Amino acid sequence: MGVELDDFGTGYASLLQLRRLPYTGVKIDRCFVKDAAVDPEARLIVRCIIELAHGLGLSATAEGVEDEATAALLQELKCDQAQGFQISAPLKGVELAQWMLGDGAEWRKQFAAAPLLGTAA
Repeated sequence: MGVELDDFGTGYASLLQLRRLPYTGVKIDRCFVKDAAVDPEARLIVRCIIELAHGLGLSATAEGVEDEATAALLQELKCDQAQGFQISAPLKGVELAQWMLGDGAEWRKQFAAAPLLGTAA
């Protein structure tokens, strides 16, 4: 368990923050992730953020994964985790436990051999 820098690539989530605070990962902002499967510039930004995170010994989580093509691309780019409606809608309490036993278990099986691990909401 650790602390991830949220919305990396936008606003206050800057490179300087990575040097100043002891983060364990970055969450790539959805504004880059949502177009990565169809926009070469967005794909390059996502790839570079993943490589930067890994180079610094951090994990990379993609926010806003909304379709299969984006999930497949993130696997190819060796993204560590993903969140978004392709994986699950936001869940609370008992719903999360049920998801982990049902669809979540299927998601983990499907991607067990790949580096991308789904995380609910």
